[in-house]
Amino acid sequence: MATRINARIDDQLASRVEAVQRRTGLSVTDLVRRGLTQVCDAVEERDDALAIFTRHGFVGCGDGVEDGASRVKERVRARLTDKA
Repeated sequence: MATRINARIDDQLASRVEAVQRRTGLSVTDLVRRGLTQVCDAVEERDDALAIFTRHGFVGCGDGVEDGASRVKERVRARLTDKA
């Protein structure tokens, strides 16, 4: 089932829409559908940081000791002592 949407736009945007229609041959419905899809996709992607980090390999990509962050000063000090 389709949902009908009514929207008011100013004359400048109406002229732009008409120009895009002429250049692309797309209907107003197709332009609105594409525009709304792009906005929704962008907002959903931006809101889901875990998905973004996972997709780019940042989640679960570390290796090493589990307590490395909490004991970083101790570990650095030990390394520096080993080199001396």
